[in-house]
Formats: sequence, structure tokens, C-alpha cells
Amino acid sequence: MIEVERVITEMYGGIPYQTLQGGISKSSHKLELPNNSNTVVVTIFENPDDWWKIEKDRAIDSCLIDTEVLHAKVLDSCFLDTGPNDKIAVLIREYIDGQDLDSLFSTTQLSHEEWDHLLGSLGTVLGQIHRVKFPTFGLIKDWKIVGSMNRSAPAAVKWIDFYDDMMAGAETFLGSLADKKIGTLTNKDLNVIFKSSKSVYQVLNKYFEGVTEPRLTHNDARFANFIVSQQVTSIPRELAGVIDFEWSLAGDPDIDLVQIENWLNFSAYTPLFLEHKNSFVNAYLDQRKPSHHYSYKRQIYHMYRSIEYLNAIFGQTTSTFDDKTIEYVQKHFTMLENIVQNHEPEINIF
Repeated sequence: MIEVERVITEMYGGIPYQTLQGGISKSSHKLELPNNSNTVVVTIFENPDDWWKIEKDRAIDSCLIDTEVLHAKVLDSCFLDTGPNDKIAVLIREYIDGQDLDSLFSTTQLSHEEWDHLLGSLGTVLGQIHRVKFPTFGLIKDWKIVGSMNRSAPAAVKWIDFYDDMMAGAETFLGSLADKKIGTLTNKDLNVIFKSSKSVYQVLNKYFEGVTEPRLTHNDARFANFIVSQQVTSIPRELAGVIDFEWSLAGDPDIDLVQIENWLNFSAYTPLFLEHKNSFVNAYLDQRKPSHHYSYKRQIYHMYRSIEYLNAIFGQTTSTFDDKTIEYVQKHFTMLENIVQNHEPEINIF
């Protein structure tokens, strides 16, 4: 592991820093620069396989330049030598000051009008992101669009081709997992439910033919990635920015809407969101309308999100999990069972 202190000292003279959780690297750190300068995030990439994420961030900057969407803009990047034949990449971005929407919902009491205003701003910003167009489908990587999430492939002409590759990648990863048991579920249970889910996918993916225009899709639309402005007297709180475009796509924006639904299926504050959901929906519809086949596609997108989660948890090296993780594993598995049995996910925004 790289000594963060040494990197910060070499670049900024040892300014105190705060290590951040999550994001595009396991090593991101907040620094408040002296002389009333900007607060920045310094992200360290030790693995050369991750260096493409720097250029991807620059590409996202370019995509959003004509929108009003606030995001962590790239300020600079560089390489530092760490040994005779070793180097690391360093990315410096703006820091978006605020509170993530997940923790805000969990801890903050706002008035009815304040929640309406906030969720309206969420709908507007997400809709603006979804208006950005591309010529082909795929994962945005560097300044290119590639037709696979995990291998080198040309950009996809059709959305169904890219999604077929995503499903095949999930199946390959599932087959590579070591035997494990989490709660009452085992790898065998995952393989059985994936086989059934794949059959549902093969029936419903015909509705992908209606996805003809690639649009910017965040593809990790958890509320933790939406940052809300700090409380200021007499100024209502609203969305201050969106972070972590690491896995963003030139794809189908309906994915982000389903990922929000999926998030709400596992959140204690879902009733509060639903009470004010019309503010989100109306603001979003001012920017873009979901496709006519949303009700069919959402089943696929919910399936993939839950498969993705189960693969990630079963793919961890540990065999010990806390009660919350075990609960979520069971809930995601139940989500798949319900869809296979032709029961639509309970939370439906549109």
C-alpha cells in the first residue's frame, strides 16, 4: 500500500487530510487548501488497470459541460514515481460540499415544502443527465465507448447486444465463485435463481428493441451518490451535485430510475420518499419521459441489480457477515424469486 502521507506531503507539503469512503478508488482524501483556496479530493490509483478512470472523469466533464449538473470536476492529474519501475496516478477533483441524500433521509427532518423542493431538484438534475446523447451503446471508458463492462470490445450498435454481454459477464462471475454460505443461501441457490432469471430475461429483452438512442446513464443511482447542499438560513436545500460516475454508460436512462426504485425497496425511509414522489416525477418529466416499455424493462433492471449485489457479496474473501448484510442478501434473493414468479417489484416510481 502507498503511504498516503508521503503522497500528500510531496504534492501539498503535508496538509492535513480526511480519508473518504467509497468512490472510484479505495484511496480518496479530502484536503482543505490554504489561503482560502478550494477544497479538493485527491484520489490515488496504485493499479495501472484503474488509470482509465482519470480520463473517464475528464470525459464526463465534457459530457456535462452544457448542462447545469454539478459534479466533481477534474482540476488536475499527475503521475508520481514510487520506485525504480513503479509509479502511481493521482487525480485531483473539486470537493462537493454537502450531505448525501441517503444520510439526509435517514437523519434530517425537513418541512413538507422543503422535501418537495429537494426531490424536485433531484428529478431535474437526473433528467438533465439523461438528455446527454451518444452515437453508440456501451461503457464510457477513457474517451471511448466500449461494448463490455469487463473486456475489450467495440461499442455496441444495439442496446440488447451490450446487455447480453452484461448478463453473460454476471453468469461467468457467478460460476467462478468459491463455495460460500450467507445466512441460509449458498452458491447453489444463486445458480438456480440465475438460471430462472435468465429465462425471464430472454422473454423480456425483446423490449430493448425500443431503446434506440444512447443516453448518459449514471448506472449507480444510489442516494449516497447524490449530494445535497448544506443548510443555509432561508435557502431551501437542493441537490448540490452528483458523484461517482465510475460505471456510467451510454445506455438506457431507465436503468437509473429502476436503481432508485431498487434502493427504495431496501430503505427504511421509503414512505417519506413516496409521500413526496410526485415532486420528483413531475420535475423529471419536464426533462425526459421514461419509455413506453418501462414496466417490462424495469423487471430486467431490478433482476440485474440484485444479481450484481449478490455476486459482489458472495465474491468477497470474508466468510463472516454482519446481520444487515445477511438481511440484504436475503432481500435481494427474494426480489429475484418474486420476479421469476411474475410478481413485479413493490416500489414503482412511474
